[in-house]
Amino acid sequence: SIAANTEILTADLSTLNYNPELHWGGTTSFTWTAFDGTDWSKNSAKVTMEISADPVGIGSINKNGVEDQLLEFDAIDLRNFTLNSTSYIQAVSLPPNGTLLFDSLKTTQSHAFDGIPLNEGQQFHIYQLLAGELAFEPDPNFNGFTSFIWRASKNGEWSEDGIVKITIMSANDAPVIQDIHVYKLEDSIVKFFLTDFNNAFIDIDGDSISHIRITELLTPDTG
Repeated sequence: SIAANTEILTADLSTLNYNPELHWGGTTSFTWTAFDGTDWSKNSAKVTMEISADPVGIGSINKNGVEDQLLEFDAIDLRNFTLNSTSYIQAVSLPPNGTLLFDSLKTTQSHAFDGIPLNEGQQFHIYQLLAGELAFEPDPNFNGFTSFIWRASKNGEWSEDGIVKITIMSANDAPVIQDIHVYKLEDSIVKFFLTDFNNAFIDIDGDSISHIRITELLTPDTG
């Protein structure tokens, strides 16, 4: 690299070159003066270089998660796309059956995830996005397929829309049970039937009751 005020002989000018940063595009310049062997030029002039960047190309992102659990995004999800320090990421749409959340801080032992819901069209600079944590929170008990549209910019130019495809795998949900009330006449044996427990059994996954466990004995102990 060359420092300011470096003098270059005319014999060496053919070795002068500019190597732009990887994936960078835009306009940059430097100034120069000339020496005729006796005096330096009275003025300085500018060399302007316009670097035409390749258009940003994105595509689909496929994510798999589990019912009732946060699904986190990270830098690996962007590894196949050519982005740089000028890039922004935009959520063009929001996914149904859940919520996109963003926390400006990474989750650590001292910082639990505290994401704020995204708005449709919200943008993040790529450094801001990577410094924080983006996650999809499925709606309670949701499993199946959902998606949202995203796009990215580079050097002020936006990409075409891409899609983030999210598959949420089902997980067993614990059943919920209700109290059972039985009314009998004095000195009658109280008989229980499977229907008594079936009617008090609720399972959102549609599973049937397989067996029960008696967790406490009679209160009071009267029989």
